[in-house]
Amino acid sequence: MSKTGLYMPLHWAGFAMNAIGAGLLSTLSAQSSTAAWVCFQIISSEGAGIIFTATLPSTLAAPPESDVAVATGTYSFVRSFGLVWGVTMASIVFNNQINSHLGHIHDDTIRGLLANGGAYSYASGGSISALPFETKSQVINVYVEALKVA
Repeated sequence: MSKTGLYMPLHWAGFAMNAIGAGLLSTLSAQSSTAAWVCFQIISSEGAGIIFTATLPSTLAAPPESDVAVATGTYSFVRSFGLVWGVTMASIVFNNQINSHLGHIHDDTIRGLLANGGAYSYASGGSISALPFETKSQVINVYVEALKVA
């Protein structure tokens, strides 16, 4: 943007990459390779990064100099507010999807650990790799199904 002064092409490219990345991420399964999910995340992240860096200058292009401070403050508030709600809504959807798919896991103890928001801490603790093969497959499939919707 500093070379051309144009921000609309960056917006289009960022939104396109973000949409393509999200679509590709929704195709992942438990059998997907590490290279696939890493590349899909990179595509989506590049799109989000382009959008995040190009929106403030475009926001400040229209108002007069006297309104730049108000525009910047409003932009920061709306962006933060949107990020909070975006994360909150995605986590609500994820937790509801985990809860709705828990019937696919035969182990009552594991179902209890994953229910009602426990899936986050369970996955981050590395406990999934220590599970027996059948239970591990069931847990991974529940995570995959929940992440597809979220």
